[in-house]
Amino acid sequence: MKKDFENKKELVNDKNVKCERVRNRLNVLTTSKKAATQIIRGAAKARFRRTLRAGLADARTAPYRKSAFTIAEVLITLAVIGIVAVMTIPTLVQGYTKPNTESKDLRQNGNVLALGNKGACEVEFGGICWTIVNTIIPISKEECETIKGELGINACNYDNDYWAGAVKQCGGTKNMPTMAQLADLASMIYGQEIGEKEKLLGLTVANQALYDTLYRKSSTASLRYFYVWSGEEYSSNFAYSRGFTTTYTTYDDGGRYDSDGLAVCRAD
Repeated sequence: MKKDFENKKELVNDKNVKCERVRNRLNVLTTSKKAATQIIRGAAKARFRRTLRAGLADARTAPYRKSAFTIAEVLITLAVIGIVAVMTIPTLVQGYTKPNTESKDLRQNGNVLALGNKGACEVEFGGICWTIVNTIIPISKEECETIKGELGINACNYDNDYWAGAVKQCGGTKNMPTMAQLADLASMIYGQEIGEKEKLLGLTVANQALYDTLYRKSSTASLRYFYVWSGEEYSSNFAYSRGFTTTYTTYDDGGRYDSDGLAVCRAD
């Protein structure tokens, strides 16, 4: 009986040894699994950190890369600048080397220039610049006969010849307007086409500045009427002119003795 007990005890001890071995193996497996898990987690964290650092580096440098110009963009910009320079520089140089003068510094459509100098351009019509004679000084028949050849006068008759006096002050009939040019003046004042020997009623002044400048220089300004001598002579007694009011214009062959006429002379 004692022997049987001892045998059972040995069997129990063997079982305990086997259980201890199994337990140790399980502990080894568990430890290995934890170690493997830690290794995998550590590798994943390291990889994540590297990826994060790379992304942050790209984010820092991206704005600088975007702000840079490519060679193509630089070349296109230089080409555009060159084209603009070629188009503008000649105009600037021409404007610098050819400044305006008094005779050409005019407002468009015959507007008045307040220059105020003798011989300066005061009005423009018929494509020519004109100055207004402030006071016509008449000449005698004797003086007219003496100078008529050089001034382009055909005949003399009066001792107080205002038209011939205007011709003298202008330096000859060639420096006074023709009837065609006075028709251009009328067209500019009223804003419509007017013929050389055309009379028109019911007009409206379109260029008030031009009209006012002329009538204020005439001796008939108080009547809002004036007429301008031409350089064309009708006879020893008469010369052609054109009259102006605020509502009509007409051509006329006025008496050369008349002191009411207005004279304009070429200024260029």
